[in-house]
Amino acid sequence: MAPLRKPSSLFFLLFSRLYQFLQLYIPLSAVEVSKAVFFDLDGTLIDHSSAARFARKVTFAKFAEEIEVSQNEFAQLWQARNSLYYNRYANGDIEMDEYRRMVASAVADNNSALCREVYHAYYDAYRSSWVAFPDAKPCLHELHNSYYLGVLSNGDEQHVWEKLERTGIASYFTCAVSSRDMKCAKPRRGIFSIACKAAGFEPSECVYVGDNYHDDCLGAFSAGMKSILLKRNDRPEPIGKITPSVSSLTEIPPILKGMQCTTSV
Repeated sequence: MAPLRKPSSLFFLLFSRLYQFLQLYIPLSAVEVSKAVFFDLDGTLIDHSSAARFARKVTFAKFAEEIEVSQNEFAQLWQARNSLYYNRYANGDIEMDEYRRMVASAVADNNSALCREVYHAYYDAYRSSWVAFPDAKPCLHELHNSYYLGVLSNGDEQHVWEKLERTGIASYFTCAVSSRDMKCAKPRRGIFSIACKAAGFEPSECVYVGDNYHDDCLGAFSAGMKSILLKRNDRPEPIGKITPSVSSLTEIPPILKGMQCTTSV
């Protein structure tokens, strides 16, 4: 698949104003009924941050003699390299082994054997700490009989299903669409279009729920989907926000019933 251009800020500015106009002047009954709901995975359904933080502490403690920086510096290095190289992995630019080596090389000096050992220690601790947010199951339980439910994540499908299974929420979902398998990562509109097509619905019939305004909400919007922003931990509202926002997944079902939520102008 040919790379898709990242939508410009001007594009989103123009369409945000159009979206706000439509909200004000088109009756709710004229809006197409939502039939499918897709969720982001990490940070939305799964508590990735806590698991990653625990894994970094375990890894540092295990390799403290080999790591020549402080624990805080180690955490910063790891996070920075993970963000950089995971995006490349999610887009299909590098393989998993290369991604893991490049992340671990931040503290293992490109020693291949040590890099593998360091990353495996990290991943084992990370994997053992996967847990769904407390509001995930109640939300999914209420939705799954009324909507087609799917997951759309920047990762690979096998990894997505493993997380869903280990956290006890896999049974609620019909499909999982991953950027790695499609060679197209969020926020590119192509991956959202692929998810809608896989579910058998038009984008206008689909809603995307995620915790990243740019990658999740604006990406979905560019593909013609409705979206809802999940703002955990009292994060501030994005400037010029064009989507409804919630602080808990338990607020999603009533919003979907009417898609009536105040958006800032």
